[in-house]
Amino acid sequence: MAPSAPADASVFDGAELDAPAEREASDIFGCGNDETIAPTKLECTGLYSDWATKTVAAGVREFAPSAPLWSDGADKHRWVYLPPGTTIDASSRTEWVFPIGTKFWKEFRVRGKRIETRLFKKLRADRWVTAAYAWSKDEMSTTSSMGGDLSDVETVGQPYHIATQKECSDCHKGRQDRILGFEEISLGGPNATGYTLAELVAEGRLSPPPPAVAMHIPDDGTGLSTPALAWLHVNCGITCHNRNSDATGNGTKMFVRLDPADFGSKPHSEWDIFQTTLRARPITPAWASETRVVPGAPDRSLLVRLISSRGTEQMPPIGTHLIDHANVDAVKAWIAHMTPDPVDAGSPDASDGAPPDVVVPPDVIGDDAGPDAGPDVEPPDANAPDAGPPDDAAPDAGTPDGGPPDTGPPDAAAPPDAGTPDDGGLPDAAVPDSSLPDATDANDPTDSGHADGEDPIDGDHDGPPSGEGGGDDDVSSDAGAPDGGSD
Repeated sequence: MAPSAPADASVFDGAELDAPAEREASDIFGCGNDETIAPTKLECTGLYSDWATKTVAAGVREFAPSAPLWSDGADKHRWVYLPPGTTIDASSRTEWVFPIGTKFWKEFRVRGKRIETRLFKKLRADRWVTAAYAWSKDEMSTTSSMGGDLSDVETVGQPYHIATQKECSDCHKGRQDRILGFEEISLGGPNATGYTLAELVAEGRLSPPPPAVAMHIPDDGTGLSTPALAWLHVNCGITCHNRNSDATGNGTKMFVRLDPADFGSKPHSEWDIFQTTLRARPITPAWASETRVVPGAPDRSLLVRLISSRGTEQMPPIGTHLIDHANVDAVKAWIAHMTPDPVDAGSPDASDGAPPDVVVPPDVIGDDAGPDAGPDVEPPDANAPDAGPPDDAAPDAGTPDGGPPDTGPPDAAAPPDAGTPDDGGLPDAAVPDSSLPDATDANDPTDSGHADGEDPIDGDHDGPPSGEGGGDDDVSSDAGAPDGGSD
């Protein structure tokens, strides 16, 4: 009888497990004496039918996801084995559940040479056994590895790193059934090859099958979102930043895993990745003054800074020494092509001939329904004074014959009345300017209209709206851990 599973049987660490007594070890691994642990050699896992020629066994299918997880530029090969007659429970389109007996392998090569191969084997509903195997220099044998740097294998000047069991767990616990890159978006994307979503559906391996077998991430209007969203989904969302409560990045409340059910059914503004990154402030105290994504400004977006860094701020935080420049540039270009938030450029409607603010809201006074494109055009006030400046001459010093005194300054061309002329004639009649207000204009001189360029009602609405207060990406839990195992 196999030993009992530990109390923490759901822990993803390859520890001892229960196994049915009637099942032989050879049925699980093909060789070895203990079915509760991974075999010590890769050749015992069932990947190859002929070890010497590295012939892949029957029923083992190679696949490549549409957007791969970044692994410092290493070349990768991936295989899956599904027991005959079994199906994947795809009732949750974001969390597939695999049948017991499923195996995954992922092989890493550097400069064409095999460096390591990882195994994932599902023994029961709540437990996967995992192992990493380091290849000998002649690629004729393997040894079981607990992880760490390989001093004799370099990737651009850095030691090659085999993931430890903890690193594998930190990455893969963000999935209900642990496997990262074997899912609807990854297998249905335009660059997927091998055992694709279409082939799984054709063979009846998914229950229920998805509505479509070709998965295309809709563009958000920038023309550049699809590759950026795919990369963030695979490298950050599937692994860490999703709504699975066990995911390492769940506590940051930044969720960048895509849901295929959203494609075509929701506007982009309602997707998790947009709601928790655009204009959103981190909850991490060190970054509380930052913004995850500033539309139109990748240089001011925290997300860009972290995926462009290596060291204490790097994202992904583990297992990678190098920046994925091509895909980081794709994310930068996407953000740069977003429409920037409105920002007031200065004082409204300057009288010096400068163009008016294009984002100032319309005046309360006036009929213009949109942002100021120029001065307000209002119907003239029948009682208002003319909009021109007053006459430049001094006020009338005399009184016109028989009439009330002028209430406004006289025309500039008319001299002030000096009194009664010497010739005994009538005094000069200082004709009031026809453009001046009547003496009885009740609105003069406090008419509430404002000359163009002096509108005191235009408000200043500087600054973009504040972001959602969700948390951000701490160094231990942000943009998703890199390859902790099979993607």
